Amino acid sequence: YLQRAGGHYIAGERMRDGSPHAAEALSRQGRYQQVRDNLRVKEVKLDSTPGIRWILCHNPEEAERDQAQRDAAIARIRAELDRITAARTRAREQARTRRASATMSKTAWRRAEQAAEREEAAHVKAECALREHPALGRWLRQTPSGRLQLDRAKITAEARLDGKYLLSTSDPDLSAEDVALGYKNLLEAERGFRDLKSTIELRPVFHRLEPRIRAHVLLCWLAL
Repeated sequence: YLQRAGGHYIAGERMRDGSPHAAEALSRQGRYQQVRDNLRVKEVKLDSTPGIRWILCHNPEEAERDQAQRDAAIARIRAELDRITAARTRAREQARTRRASATMSKTAWRRAEQAAEREEAAHVKAECALREHPALGRWLRQTPSGRLQLDRAKITAEARLDGKYLLSTSDPDLSAEDVALGYKNLLEAERGFRDLKSTIELRPVFHRLEPRIRAHVLLCWLAL
């Protein structure tokens, strides 16, 4: 559809949603070409998409940020798991001590059992909250016993994507460097949208007639 007017396109591809194109591109061997201080590119060919070129880009600075963010998240998870484990162990020791007491009445025994059940429910609730956390839950997996552990396979897979993004293009003539730099120019368009919405405080205006639509777009461009 993008080539109907006779031109070509450059598109970004998702890499963290299990895309088969991303997995295939990452499996291809080859060296990166340094094009900027913070940008390396590598063109790969995928057998499943003839006629489409694929450019794998790597930003070392972004890779360091990705790793730092992941390490911080894993440190938070470990601290929370250690806290839950320590609290559960302490509660079990206290319950064992209460059960061993020969002078405990039936009422006190029942109260102790109810307290132990409440404590276990609190621990399970804490684990559920950690598992459902929007930023931390992705690094966890649940064992058959119901306990939470770090998902080592997920961590390793994510580390392979640090600082990388995948581009596709139909243009047979552009160099890999020009494809990558052309895609980065989208930042200018995004900055323009932010200025229109914030600095200029433009609000949506709905038109049905094509001349009015074109005039509205022209006025937005002039204002920007």
